[in-house]
Amino acid sequence: MEQPQLLVLDEPTNHLDQLPVVKSKPRVKDIYSIEALSVALAEFKGAVLLITHNRDVLRKVAKDTIPLTCIHETCTVASKSLNYAPYARAYNANFPRQLFL
Repeated sequence: MEQPQLLVLDEPTNHLDQLPVVKSKPRVKDIYSIEALSVALAEFKGAVLLITHNRDVLRKVAKDTIPLTCIHETCTVASKSLNYAPYARAYNANFPRQLFL
């Protein structure tokens, strides 16, 4: 059987454990499912179509982001793909202004 070349994931982090905020380093035996998913997706050799609201996962695994933005029931898809970090900066800079347009 061949390895998959494409994963399609719709909100895969829903109902998964999150890494708690701790001052000390987590023990090696502690396995958190969101972190495990992030590592697995980052190491996946094929393409991943990931739909998520989890920005931490996007920061860790997204190489290209094609944002779908919905404001006042009007949705748009970006005409080009971006790395997640520049997209997040541009979105955060424009979001308050877009709410009132």
